[in-house]
Amino acid sequence: MEKSCSLALLAVLLLGSAAGNGYGKLLRAGHTSSFYPFGPSAGDTANPKIDDGGSSELSISFSAGFRYFGSVYRNFWVNNNGLVSFRGQVSQFTPSPFPIQSFPTVAVFWGDVDTREAGEVYWRQTTSDQTLITRVSRDILANYPDIPSFRATWVLVTTYYDVTYYGGSPSTNRQSFQAVLATDGTFSFAIFNYGDILWTTGTASEGDRETGLGGIPAQAGFNAGDGTNYYTVPGSRSAEIVDIETRTNVGQPGTFMFRIDPFTIIPLGTVRLVGGNSEFEGRVEINRGGVWGTICDGNWGIQEAQVVCREIGHGGAVAAYGSAHYGQGSGTIWLNNVNCARNEDSISTCPLLSDVTNTCTHASNAGVQCRDLDDCRPNPCQNGGTCLDQVDDFVCLCRHPYEGKSCDVNTADPCQSGPCENGGVCSSSGGRFTCSCQPGWEGTTCQINIDECASTPCKNGGTCTDGINLYTCTCPTGWKGTECQNFTCEGRAFSKYQNPDDCKTYYECLDGFPDYVLQLCAPQYTVFSEATMKCEWPKDVEGCDITYVCSTPCENGGSCSGPDECTCSEGFGGPACHHDLSAPFSSTLTCDGSTFNPFRPTWDCTNTYHMCEPGRDTPFIFSCPADLVFNNDNMVCDWRDNVPGC
Repeated sequence: MEKSCSLALLAVLLLGSAAGNGYGKLLRAGHTSSFYPFGPSAGDTANPKIDDGGSSELSISFSAGFRYFGSVYRNFWVNNNGLVSFRGQVSQFTPSPFPIQSFPTVAVFWGDVDTREAGEVYWRQTTSDQTLITRVSRDILANYPDIPSFRATWVLVTTYYDVTYYGGSPSTNRQSFQAVLATDGTFSFAIFNYGDILWTTGTASEGDRETGLGGIPAQAGFNAGDGTNYYTVPGSRSAEIVDIETRTNVGQPGTFMFRIDPFTIIPLGTVRLVGGNSEFEGRVEINRGGVWGTICDGNWGIQEAQVVCREIGHGGAVAAYGSAHYGQGSGTIWLNNVNCARNEDSISTCPLLSDVTNTCTHASNAGVQCRDLDDCRPNPCQNGGTCLDQVDDFVCLCRHPYEGKSCDVNTADPCQSGPCENGGVCSSSGGRFTCSCQPGWEGTTCQINIDECASTPCKNGGTCTDGINLYTCTCPTGWKGTECQNFTCEGRAFSKYQNPDDCKTYYECLDGFPDYVLQLCAPQYTVFSEATMKCEWPKDVEGCDITYVCSTPCENGGSCSGPDECTCSEGFGGPACHHDLSAPFSSTLTCDGSTFNPFRPTWDCTNTYHMCEPGRDTPFIFSCPADLVFNNDNMVCDWRDNVPGC
């Protein structure tokens, strides 16, 4: 596949210390064994768990700065969405194709990462961790013999550990990847490490909510920010990026290395075809140490050709040629007697029958013809769609009402796109859909969590916390139950307490008793007052209004206006309005003629009591119900035991 770019890839074989640290082993299930040390134990800082956020602006702890695409940067940002930037934070979650004018970035896996659901973004920079600096420097030096003086002075390690995608959850796919930047002030390098890649896309980038696949997948590569210079790792922004951990530009699956300091860099470790009539054929040339060279045709055959064609992104090999079939090259002859097993990812990683190259000349240069893979055969476009072949890709022109990469989404069935959220069941009719929501959810797409606290279910001052189809009450001291509806003496002083559900009763917490005693106020419709700690008339106790009932019907046109209290028609008086105002009054007691005052003489413990009314000098005489005595303290007919002196 031909690429239009000026930042090119520098292939390196990670040797030396790498062999003792997990290199050479295919990473699966998110393994990070080949990663450089990371996490809290390595002294890393963790980014805030903010969607599309990242670190604050960070100063490079190296006076010479970091040279990238010919410019020197002294500040950087570690962004949660899989990239390091040099001219400001990048919050964009859907990757745009490079080149981009606005910002220079190093993108190890630019996609919609969401650490609020799972995982961490770690980073650390160092100029003093000699163990790390030595390991990174040795990995680079082992593959750059033409830069023998290189030793990293500044190293930045950014690790995206066990992260999932936007729209995912703690139970959806997770993955890990790492970017390492290193410089000595002159040369700069980037190393990408990938664990098992299981997702590529967040739902806001049209990815599938359950798998994290589809939509606009992640991108890996480099952008100079000048609108011209860039490099994109093959497979970016395509479904193939999910297999990036099985690929490499250095012969180690899941590991990539790039030199990124100059304006224009010759690719290292890549392969090109020269001298053919199309991009699919030509003399095989490889680059080492920035120098292009050829391969001799010793042992050259179809298996070696298959590896070359696969490495440059074409279909399988059609033919393998020797004897400079596509013309003689010049310069260094890098390889001879290559002996591939056909499953290698790079011609540079194939074994050699011998490494002798001085016995052949450019007249023996090897060449290949690769298959021009027609991605439209067989036709991937469904439902009558027309396929347009691209380089390692295809585009479908869909017939109405179908859409999608392969015309597989019927827009006439709106349920096919899965619009119902949170377990809602979709049904469609006439091109419209309806969601039947699970308990606790509502809205057109079941996107709204019903607030079960809206009905104020928690009583007696309890605090309500909303959940999914449930609520939880946090009760104040002295109350318990699912809605704080049950009185308890736990945490309360030994005293009497009003019953908010029935003012005619009250709770009493007694010393020596584990729970309360429910007490009943005296008859005649009195209620308990916490202010006076006594049973009072309801009108004197706030919040305890009750419907009055007169046990003795009000006579002579009177109406019941209080507990056994009548408002009498003119000319009548007494509790039940049964006294004609001309009736005889008590001859032994007198009234002041100005107040309404029911009372019982202290010497009289019978059920008789007296009632003074304004304008009368002598009281009416009334009787309490049998077995009750009038209580002067609360002015009601009361049980005899509650009446002082009786």
